[in-house]
Amino acid sequence: MIRILGLSAYHADAAAAAVADGKFVAGVEEERFRRIKHWAGFPELALGWCARELAIEPGGERVNAIAVAREPRAYLARKAWLALTHPRSWARAAGRVKNLHAVASLEGRVTAALGIPQSPPIIPVEHHKAHLASAFYCSPFEEAACLSVD
Repeated sequence: MIRILGLSAYHADAAAAAVADGKFVAGVEEERFRRIKHWAGFPELALGWCARELAIEPGGERVNAIAVAREPRAYLARKAWLALTHPRSWARAAGRVKNLHAVASLEGRVTAALGIPQSPPIIPVEHHKAHLASAFYCSPFEEAACLSVD
């Protein structure tokens, strides 16, 4: 059985989801546990809940991959050009650098949240492609035209 956990981390409405053999199993926003609207950060409690829904316990079945809807390097040249030509965007650029470090440290956060010794492969997915993939790969279709308007 192929088990994948999905994360939306370090972005408003942080959440986790679980898929087993292409079937949606669970999904929840971190705000449901923390009771803070639009909570942004690492969705530790949501991740743990989704792992339990997959019957993933420390020392038990394993997760094949963690898909993270966060690819701070996506469109990096365009973002750098924007930051250099628009001084008002420097704060946003600093936030992107912070996100690079946060996403790079996900392995440690995942192993701690799941209580496992080693993290499964972490696959960063560009935000809009993550929307498309989450809809398509759980659908019954062999092929589809997809559009993300976000």
